[in-house]
Amino acid sequence: MSEMAASDVEEELEPFRSSVDAAVQKYIAETYTLGKGICTVYATREGGQACLIVCISSLHAKLKSFWAGRFTSEFKIVFDPAAASIDAQMVGKVGIHTHYFEDGNVQMNSSRDSNQAVKCELANLASAVVAAVKTEEDIFQNGLNDHFSELARSFKSLRRAMPVSRQPMDWSSSRGSLMKEMRS
Repeated sequence: MSEMAASDVEEELEPFRSSVDAAVQKYIAETYTLGKGICTVYATREGGQACLIVCISSLHAKLKSFWAGRFTSEFKIVFDPAAASIDAQMVGKVGIHTHYFEDGNVQMNSSRDSNQAVKCELANLASAVVAAVKTEEDIFQNGLNDHFSELARSFKSLRRAMPVSRQPMDWSSSRGSLMKEMRS
């Protein structure tokens, strides 16, 4: 089998690439904060099969509030463009990197590898890819939400319920005496 020129691959796969790109662009517009999400779809050949790579990124930064964050996802689906239907695996990675830097430097990097089946008619490839991307991003987001909910409960359980004296602090009466001590 002779190798195809890059332009031949581009011409053959362009209808698939452009339809998936349009569907992902629509998904980005509906799902991400206006103007914050970008995406692109690449087409290539891999082992004689067609390969589409979907890349999504979103950056949010509030430097006056001392934070920034980036959400990224990348997915690859390999399929036979000559087949009437697709039965393939979409592999990829969804990730987030956040940075908070007021009175310190705290960063969080989290990611999730994904592997999801994509089964559809060739004509429905774009909507099937977007549905699979949405599912993977939702799983990642829900996992982060669950993690932070558990983290909040963990921190709350670390807090001491009573002072060492085992008597609750009467803040209203203590405030006056503390102020007198500070003035003298």
